[in-house]
Amino acid sequence: MFNSRSQDNVTMNRYDIDCDVSSHDIHCDLDGLRLRALEGAAIGFTGKQVIHPGQIPIVQEAFSPTPEKVELAKEIIKAFELHQKSGKGAFTFQGDMIDMPLVLQARNTVQMDKAIQRKLHN
Repeated sequence: MFNSRSQDNVTMNRYDIDCDVSSHDIHCDLDGLRLRALEGAAIGFTGKQVIHPGQIPIVQEAFSPTPEKVELAKEIIKAFELHQKSGKGAFTFQGDMIDMPLVLQARNTVQMDKAIQRKLHN
């Protein structure tokens, strides 16, 4: 646990982000919360703890994939499936190399979006 937390600190310091991204203690500072949540999402965190119900929508928005990101993920998955049928592993997509870690990330994005949509419509 210490090693992974230490690595988080090193990474976050590199991007000049406060090391404690688990919660935002000032519940009325919604702009600060939004900034920290977006920074966390940008470097790969998938969520953030909140201490007040008013913080929930801001954090959910920051960590939810955009419609454009979901569409791109679906296109990557579709291209991957086509390349797999022809026996290829890594391939070029819109000028970028796509390999299995990026395909898995795309799948995670689509799964997250599906879970969010189910939650919104139930």
